[in-house]
Amino acid sequence: MTDRHVDRLFLRFLRRADPSALAEVFDRTAPELLELAVHLVRDPVEAEDVLQATFVVAIERAETFDRSRRVMPWLVGILAKQASLARRRARRVVEPDRLTPRS
Repeated sequence: MTDRHVDRLFLRFLRRADPSALAEVFDRTAPELLELAVHLVRDPVEAEDVLQATFVVAIERAETFDRSRRVMPWLVGILAKQASLARRRARRVVEPDRLTPRS
């Protein structure tokens, strides 16, 4: 399956709101995106969450996709942002001494 086929599938999803086209885009791109996510966040479970978040954002922002561009770089950009957010969340440390005790 070529990248161009994935591009056509994503455009079909955009034009027709075709969930099967989006499912096929996911099936074709998820392995490579997951590999990148694992590299970026270092935790396989967190990487799966990043991958899922990537597709949620892609669905939510589908209308902003520049149809003259390729879909995989767009998804990689979304994934990189989601990985950055995940790393930021992981760095947050709760300081129990600063919490207000509940009565």
